[in-house]
Amino acid sequence: MSTIVLATPLLTKTIRKCKKKGKTIVVIAENSEPLRELKRVLGDYERYNVGKRYIYGDEKWQKRVSKGFSMGDFYITISDVSQNTFRMANFDMNKFTMISKICSNFQPQRRDFSGKKNAFITTAFHSFIKGTQELLIAWQKAQIKDIPLLIVGRLCEDMEEFVKKHGPFDNVVFVGHRTDLSTWYLEWDAVAILLSLSEGGSKVIGEMMSFGFPMIASPDATGDAVLEGVNGFIIDPIEEEEKLVAQLKFLSENWNAVENMREACFKAGGSRTMDDWANEVAQYSISLIK
Repeated sequence: MSTIVLATPLLTKTIRKCKKKGKTIVVIAENSEPLRELKRVLGDYERYNVGKRYIYGDEKWQKRVSKGFSMGDFYITISDVSQNTFRMANFDMNKFTMISKICSNFQPQRRDFSGKKNAFITTAFHSFIKGTQELLIAWQKAQIKDIPLLIVGRLCEDMEEFVKKHGPFDNVVFVGHRTDLSTWYLEWDAVAILLSLSEGGSKVIGEMMSFGFPMIASPDATGDAVLEGVNGFIIDPIEEEEKLVAQLKFLSENWNAVENMREACFKAGGSRTMDDWANEVAQYSISLIK
């Protein structure tokens, strides 16, 4: 029988039962520290007067996740950026191991970009935690007319309410969910954007850079892969709105800056896959068996 149990912090009942049986619990932290996460998302709900709230802005959710973390014996985080949020919350860092989730299921897609359409692209399930609301407000202020912003992925109820209250958003295309990203991305010469308010490390980062798309990322969303001025730009969407507006305008008017970052993006996307990450998690778990 197994002595090591991998669990997400949501599985509080499972963790409790396993601990009673003497199991060692390894909690996988896919997001940043939960209380910090709650405060950041709630702050934006209040800022934009949005009433429909997804789980990350729910105090009951935060308490449940925090309880799950409190019962762990060891923890796996998926980026240094995320791990630091637990350090700041005074967790015992001797129990933490970072196993990077900078992964892509797409190999670097080097190709001829001539004739490809320019765009800014953000891909996510767009709830407030993804920071899409901050991007849309910045986009309104940037007033970019000649290059579109493509919102790829389904909108959560909180984002739907935000769009109705704070739109219209000119030159924005709500693309919706796509199952063909591996070929669809090939149609574009793009800047990718992910401005999450709290994120452990998004797989989107590695995927989009593997297509040669420089990133505009929040500090939370970098996944340690975005390097300022090398393969993208790191901007806090709440604290640095003016910088975000200026960066959008600059890139729209100086696309050569995008072109100059492509090779660095291909290298950052790399060849690491989710299978690699899963194997490393398995090896770490085996190392805990006494």
